[in-house]
Amino acid sequence: MRARSRARLRQCAPSAPAEHRPSAAAHPAALQQRRVPRMRRQGWSMCLAALHAAAALSEELVDVEVALTPDAPHESFTIAIHREWAPLGAERFLQLVDEGFYDGIAFFRVINKFMAQFGINGNRTVQSKWRGKNIRDEGPAAQRASNTRGKLTFAHAGPNSRSTQLFLNFGNNARLDRENFPPIGEVLADGMAVVDRIHITGEGAPRGPGPGQGKIQNRGDAYLRKEFPNLSRIVAARRRPPRPPPNPHAGVPP
Repeated sequence: MRARSRARLRQCAPSAPAEHRPSAAAHPAALQQRRVPRMRRQGWSMCLAALHAAAALSEELVDVEVALTPDAPHESFTIAIHREWAPLGAERFLQLVDEGFYDGIAFFRVINKFMAQFGINGNRTVQSKWRGKNIRDEGPAAQRASNTRGKLTFAHAGPNSRSTQLFLNFGNNARLDRENFPPIGEVLADGMAVVDRIHITGEGAPRGPGPGQGKIQNRGDAYLRKEFPNLSRIVAARRRPPRPPPNPHAGVPP
C-alpha cells in the first residue's frame, strides 16, 4: 500500500514540461500572466483524490466509549485500525465492532505498565457464537507494526488461535513482536490519557488476584459483577463512517 502511494506521489509530481519552465530572460509581468493548463490542474486534483481513497482503504476509525468505574461519567478514545499492519486481524475486529460484540464488556486483565486485556463477552450465548471461529496468523505480506505504547493487538494462545480477545499496550512491549503478536491499530491523540486510567486488576486467577478467564467463560457477567464490581468497561464501540472522498473537480474553474 505504501509503495503504491509513493508511486502515485511520483506520478502526481512530474517535472514541468520545457514549454512551461520560465527562462532567465522572461519578464516578471509576463510570468505572472501565465496560467497552469486546466488539464494539469484537474490531473493534480484527481491524484489527490486517489491518494485519499488509498488512505481510506487502509485505515478505519473506531470510537470507544468507556466507563472507567461503575459510577464515573463516560469517557472516550479513538482507535485507528490499519489494515495493512494485520489484514486478517483488522477485518475480524471490525466485524466484531459492527456486531456490537464489545458493548458492555469488561477489561478483565489489566496489568500496570504492561497492558489492558478485553474481549470476553459477558453474555455466554453471544460468546459461544465465536467459540472455535479462530482466524489464521497474518501472512508475509502484512506490514507489521511494533507493540509500542498505544497499539491494539489480538491476544492468542498459539498459532492460528486469535478470536475475540485483544489488549492495549500501556508501554513499549516490543518484545511481543517476536512472539507473533502483530498490532492491528493504535489509540489516537490524547486517548491514552483515558486508557492509562483503566482499572488495574493484576494478573488473572489462579496466578494473580484478577478474574479467571475460565470463570468468565462459564459464568458470564454475573461472576464479574459480583466478585469484581469495579472493573472498567467498554460502553460502546462504533466504527466511524468514512469521510467522503474529495471532489476531484472542486476548485477547478471551468
